[in-house]
Amino acid sequence: MPIIQFSEKDLLRGKVITPSWYRVRIDSVGEAPSKDGGSTNYPVEGTIMFNGDNGDKEFSGVPLDWNFNSKAIGFAVGFLQSFGVEVKPGARFDLNSA
Repeated sequence: MPIIQFSEKDLLRGKVITPSWYRVRIDSVGEAPSKDGGSTNYPVEGTIMFNGDNGDKEFSGVPLDWNFNSKAIGFAVGFLQSFGVEVKPGARFDLNSA
């Protein structure tokens, strides 16, 4: 019988967050070929620090995950805009700078 164990991060991962603006720390940015090798995945992990509107820390420590793919990179526009970046055609961005 397999034995499993949950970390605090595992338990927080499924927590439902109240819609708001949150200050988030970007923990890691990766780059790896997709399973079929036809595109590139860009996994990004972050952690909520506090509510940016009122400073509330109710959701502090809750992990967030994004995964952008080179074949549908338009889904990264909102992520980049959240940093105040103006996304224009032909512009290049280094996700590691997040």
